[in-house]
Amino acid sequence: MRIAWEQRANVHLARAGLDVRIDHRSHVERGLEIEPTQHMGVHATQMERRGKAVSRVRIDEEAARRNAALIREQPEQVLTILTGEKSVFDRQDVARALHRYIGEAEEFQNALAKVMAAPALVELQSEQRDPAGRLVETARYSTREMVAIERDMAVSADRMAERRDRGVAGRHVAAAVARQDGAIRLAGGAGLAVEQVAAIEAVTGPERISAVVGLAGAGKSTMLAAARAAWEAQGYRVHGAALAGKAAEGLEESSGMASRTLASWERGWERGFDKLGPRDVFVIDEAGMVGSKQLSRFITEADLAGAKIVLVGDPEQLQPIGAGAAFRAVAERVGMVELEGIRRQREEWQRAASVDFGRHRTAEGLAAYAERGAINFAEDGASARGAIVRDVMADMDLRPEGSWLVLAHRRADVAALNDAIRDARQVRGELTGELVYQTTEGARAFATGDRVQFRENNRELGVKNGMLGTVAQASEGYLSIRLDSAQGPGLGRAVSVSMADYAAVDHGYVTTIHKSQGATVDRAYV
Repeated sequence: MRIAWEQRANVHLARAGLDVRIDHRSHVERGLEIEPTQHMGVHATQMERRGKAVSRVRIDEEAARRNAALIREQPEQVLTILTGEKSVFDRQDVARALHRYIGEAEEFQNALAKVMAAPALVELQSEQRDPAGRLVETARYSTREMVAIERDMAVSADRMAERRDRGVAGRHVAAAVARQDGAIRLAGGAGLAVEQVAAIEAVTGPERISAVVGLAGAGKSTMLAAARAAWEAQGYRVHGAALAGKAAEGLEESSGMASRTLASWERGWERGFDKLGPRDVFVIDEAGMVGSKQLSRFITEADLAGAKIVLVGDPEQLQPIGAGAAFRAVAERVGMVELEGIRRQREEWQRAASVDFGRHRTAEGLAAYAERGAINFAEDGASARGAIVRDVMADMDLRPEGSWLVLAHRRADVAALNDAIRDARQVRGELTGELVYQTTEGARAFATGDRVQFRENNRELGVKNGMLGTVAQASEGYLSIRLDSAQGPGLGRAVSVSMADYAAVDHGYVTTIHKSQGATVDRAYV
């Protein structure tokens, strides 16, 4: 549970552009001697002063004194805690970290001075002030350990870029491109774009390390599917990885390469399993979301094993300071291939709007949709929900084979819309053989044809939190569900769910915006 929470939290911190990470391990597991303490906030403190009972515990004064003494002797302990959360920090970050362990003012100031004077601390950027003496930017720091990690990563990346012995024969690349292009055209698409072909040729080149950047919808997955085919034709084993489980699943489904989380790979390596070798290609998706320490471990592992590594990310993850700093540093050193066009949307104006959104030009992106009547206003929430239900049902009549999804921010709206859409389908006789099941969300009725969402990971079933599917059959105690796939809703593999063993299912007509991340549908209603 703690590992899962760490992974989920770190994914969302990275998506928010925050260079912050949490670590599920205890201080002892991390080799720290500082004693963890529980603090009582200001409101709880005021309650205690009024004589009221509080459930929180005031900072242990004896523990605080022991911590202060330890920090005087080993100030690097605080820096270890800090760099476990972020690779670059300022004086205020140090103060916040210290405040967790030391409450007394004088002890706190002495400890802060000791940490700021620690030999392990390295100033990366000095304090910046304008001509009037006003502070423009605070000084930024890291540790000698983090600087060494990033230096070693750079050395490995440079060495891998120089060793040009992992290429794919031109005939294999050409065949993979032709097959992928043909498959796209057969499905009614325009075929591979020139820049996609260039990216395929670049990543299948001889260098042992490659970097690809492109906005969501730019065709990175399609490009990787062709590259995988070329690598495999050359005799390489191709592996995929991502920080989040859902991203790894999406990479596997879209590109055909077996994919797992980075944490899963690391645990395997610790146990001596799944070691890389010279005939392996290792692809990391959403590389800009990976912290410096973790990305360095994977690049070093690939370098020592003689494997090839391919980093794939978003251009917004190339910011100079932030969660994507390590990816940016590597991409700048070894060079990158860029996918700038948007291929996920069919209409040209939608592609342009997606670029606007990806570049944080939100007003321009919204204006494009507003000009075409795709943004509507309602008197209140109930009216808005009613309009969405009518639009969804009309869309199902017009395009019964199409995929769609309704998104909402609040779980209350998700529940209300799920009920309303399901009621409308029942009135039309589209749901048959209904049975009621006890789920983790309470009693839920499911019928053949119902859309469902899985709400917890389950390795035995091969499902992950947020996955969608369609009920193929509802029977006593069981649901047979066909998962969604790239071919369409309910067209993937079938899973038989024993509700006694796995009850984390809910209706899947509507989902939260967070859970929808990574989903691709023909139409989305918000």
